[in-house]
Amino acid sequence: PGDAYVDIFGMDNYWDVGASANYDKNQTRAAQDSLFAESLLTLTKIADKKNKIAALTETGNNALKEHDWYSKRLIKPLENYPQLHKIAYIMVWRNANENHFYVPFSGHPATADFIQFMNHELILFENELPKMYQ
Repeated sequence: PGDAYVDIFGMDNYWDVGASANYDKNQTRAAQDSLFAESLLTLTKIADKKNKIAALTETGNNALKEHDWYSKRLIKPLENYPQLHKIAYIMVWRNANENHFYVPFSGHPATADFIQFMNHELILFENELPKMYQ
C-alpha cells in the first residue's frame, strides 16, 4: 500500500534458518548463518531509511530438529550486530500439533535451549512488557 500506510517493515525468513531442506548442501552452516545476518542487516537498513519499525515477522525451525536453534541460529545475529537491536519483534510460527511446532513442548530436547533464549538479555516476551493499555 505504500509508506503512507505502513508502519512496520517486516520480513518472513524461514529459508536461512528454517528447514534443513532449504540449505544448499555445498554451503556450510556458518555461511548460511551469515546469509541470515545479512538479510536482517538489510531489513534494518531499509526500515531505517524509510523511517519504519523493523520486524522479523515470521521465522522458525519446524519440529526443532536443531535442538539448539534458538541459541545458535536465531539469537546469534542479534548478539553479533548491535544495529539489529532495532528489530522490534521476532515471531516464530505456531504449534499446530506434535509433528508441526516451532516452540518446544515440555520434555522436547530443545526445551532447555528455548528457556536459555527466553532468559537472554536481548529478548523480551509479551508478558514482560509494561502494562501500557490498562
